This record gives sequence, C-alpha cells and structure tokens, in this order.
Amino acid sequence: DVIKLSVGGPDFADRPFGDKVKEIVASGITLVSAMGNDGPAWGTLNAPGDAVEVIGVGASEADSGRVAAISSRGFPLGDRIPRMKPDYVAPGMGVLGAIPGGASCSPNHGTSVASPSVAGVAALVVSAARRAGTSIKNPAMVRQCLNEASTSTSESMWAQGFGRINSLKAVQCAETYTPRVTLVPPSFHLEKDCPYLSPLCDQPLIRGGLPISFNVTVLNGLGVLGRVTDLQWASDSSLVVEAQYPVTLWPFAGAFAVRIRASPDASIGVHTGKLWVRVDSNEKTCSDASSDGRWVAWEISVEIAAKPDKRKRLLWDASHSLTYPPSFSPRDNLNQNADLLDWNGDLPYTNFRGLFRRLRSRGYHIDVWYEDLSCINLDEYGALLLVDAEDIYSQDEIQAVHAGGTSLFIVADWADGPPQGG
Repeated sequence: DVIKLSVGGPDFADRPFGDKVKEIVASGITLVSAMGNDGPAWGTLNAPGDAVEVIGVGASEADSGRVAAISSRGFPLGDRIPRMKPDYVAPGMGVLGAIPGGASCSPNHGTSVASPSVAGVAALVVSAARRAGTSIKNPAMVRQCLNEASTSTSESMWAQGFGRINSLKAVQCAETYTPRVTLVPPSFHLEKDCPYLSPLCDQPLIRGGLPISFNVTVLNGLGVLGRVTDLQWASDSSLVVEAQYPVTLWPFAGAFAVRIRASPDASIGVHTGKLWVRVDSNEKTCSDASSDGRWVAWEISVEIAAKPDKRKRLLWDASHSLTYPPSFSPRDNLNQNADLLDWNGDLPYTNFRGLFRRLRSRGYHIDVWYEDLSCINLDEYGALLLVDAEDIYSQDEIQAVHAGGTSLFIVADWADGPPQGG
C-alpha cells in the first residue's frame, strides 16, 4: 500500500524512472520520497519527490518544528513556474536510530530520516480507510487526509508544504472519508498568507503589469483518471485570471497553470475572487467508463497597487538561463565543489532568491519574463536583469534591447580561474 524512497537526484527529466513512478501510483500505491539534503539553498528539490503524484518530505527540527537547515527547498524546477513542494515536513534532526550490533543508538539527520515517519502515517491512513470501508487503493485520499491533518508554520510553503502532520487527525479523516477533489494549496491569499506564500507575496500586482504565474495541483480522490474540463472565474473586472485546460489528471493527480494579473484600469486595494474548477473523473481507465464530475472552488485574494515609477521597475530575464537537465553548465557558486552542475533554476524563487529579496527591500518591483525579449515593451522598465544567462540571444532580441535604451544589469559567475580570482 505504501512505498518509501530515499533515492533521487536533480534529473526531473528521467523519463523511464518517472514512468515507473507513475505506474506505481496508478496501481493504487502511495509513494513517499525524501526531498533531499541540499538546504538551506533554494531550488534544490530532488526527483521523484518533486513529482506531482508523489509525496515529497522535508526535514524539520524535532522541538521547534521549524524547517531544518539541511532540508531541500522548492520549487520543482521542471515546471519553471512555482508549484507547491515539498508536501510535508517531519522530524529529521537528531532522530535516534539503531547502529550495527544493536548495543546502542546514534542520532541521525536528513530527509531520509524524516520521510519514514510520513510513510508510517500514510500506512495508518490506508489501514483506517480499508477498515472503515471508505476507500481502497487511493493515493489521492491519503494525501487529502494528510493535508487536512497538517499544521504549517510561518515559513515559506516551498520549504515546508503543509507542515507537520497530526497522525490522529489523519486517521480520523480516513475513517469518515468521502471521495472528493481538492486543490493544492487550498487557497491563494497573497495579501495575508505571507511569508507562507513568499516570494510570490513579496510584492503586489500592479495595474497593467505582468501576471503572477502558479501551478495548482489537483488531487483527484474520485479515481485514477480524470480531467480538468472547465474553469470559471468569478470576481470583479480588476482581476484577470487565465488558466490552462483541459488537463489530464493521471495517476490520481495533475496540475494546471494559472496566471493572475491586474487590468489596466483596476482599482487600488485588495481584490478577491473564486476560480471554479470542473473535474470529470473515470473510476476506470477505459474510455467508456462512467464519469463523475465535480466543481471545486479556489479562493484568490491579491493586493493591486499603482504602477511604480519606471526607475523602480526591473525586468528579470528568465528565458536564457539553462539548467540541468538538459544543460551541463557549471554551477554558479564555484565554492560548492561537491556538485559542479548548475541545477538550481537561476530564478528569483530559487537560488537567486536572496538577490530578489534585497532588490525588493530597496523598493524595486521585479517582473519575471519567460519569453523572447522582443515580445515585451522594454521602455516600461528602468533596467533589464540578465541573470546567469547561458543561452544565446537572437538578433531580434538584441535589436529590441538596443532600441529600448534600457539599462542592463548583468549577474554572472565565471568558470575559469583568473576572472574568479580577480
């Protein structure tokens, strides 16, 4: 019913391994995986714990409950835009365990120490559901009950997920479970759930500015196969929400991208709305199986501010940073010689999070751009940030940058000795 892994690495594009992971979950087995011990750096989540169908576990301090320094942090790099991971944390520092010979115990540390606790609670949930007759072979049910039984701290969602699990509440959820569809995170209140939603909540939306992009995870407790077939946005005209669908949910889970932006004539202040998500699910994988459809709401609240002065607007180019895989670029920090490959994303949400937050503390508004630079009006920005760019710039992009006259701010590290020493 439950498998726990303490293997993995940064290669989220390992298709043969990923396909086997999906097959395991599709068979009704809940897969729990350690998230890795590359903290406190961001953008260090390991596969397969970063997969949407897998439970990824980070480590926390036993007493304080805070995320352990060594625990890997999000977000999943294969998405390029944020999705919630890890899912939970559990005690992973100084946990006593037997040593060979059995004469004594020694303290152990890491997410491989934390994840067995979550796997144990998952097994209790499966057992309780089977005993009560509420659900059988349903990894989505397991995760839904763990989600509802968890308590987070004020730390970022991309460090702790839902936080630490109350095992008794999780078992009680399983005993009374009814099949349902839930969204992760269950809401998106950027103006009040900060720093939990940091760094997305670190700055408001601005009138007519670029959107906030986010990947919403769908847990489908109705069956192994489902689809997001419709989306309806309910709010005033100040907020514009665009989403990607249809999306296949297999096995038991999936994700869809949401973009939230403020209209050019939006009123200043906090705006709220609900994104209604329609999920149609087949209990069996056959195309003629009966369908069960559900609507589920995702609440959103965002602060909208006036457009700042051009000198305070920065555009972060995220379209020319190549990360492993498939690129084999050297890592940014040459002092970290244990792993020479750059695999941390080069984004303001990952390994350049410190730079992003320092710019914000000085009053700058940073937009992140994932497309061709010739497709955006650079005249609206005081500077263009070229952050650890490895890919080439097209002639059209070069001409657009020169024509706009925008200042360039280049962030780069060098792989050869003399420039580094200088």
